Amino acid sequence: MPQAPQGDWRVPKRTMRRRYGQEANRVKEALNREHEQRGPAFKESALEASLKKGRAAGVTLRAARCRAAELHVATQGMRKDLFFFFFLFLLFFFFFFFFFYVMPPSSRPRLPGISQAGRSRTT
Repeated sequence: MPQAPQGDWRVPKRTMRRRYGQEANRVKEALNREHEQRGPAFKESALEASLKKGRAAGVTLRAARCRAAELHVATQGMRKDLFFFFFLFLLFFFFFFFFFYVMPPSSRPRLPGISQAGRSRTT
């Protein structure tokens, strides 16, 4: 490993900083060159070693992507249930609205056991 630049402590800081920076850049470039040369061989040897041990290859697949608007399964089921009960509510609401407010009292069917407004129960 290259030695740090030798210098007198009395040398001004700006000069020393420049020398250290130049040396650091030189070391960085040397390390990058070595990495570019030895990197693929190292990866290949690591892959061969893992295959010999019986481990899976170092290949990773991307996970299956969900659609952005897709909700959790529990939330989907809850919404289906809410829709069903809301539909039942609307069905009963409109039935009773029609029965009590739209249909004239004379044409309403007689419900057994329920006294109707304006009529006396005669059996």
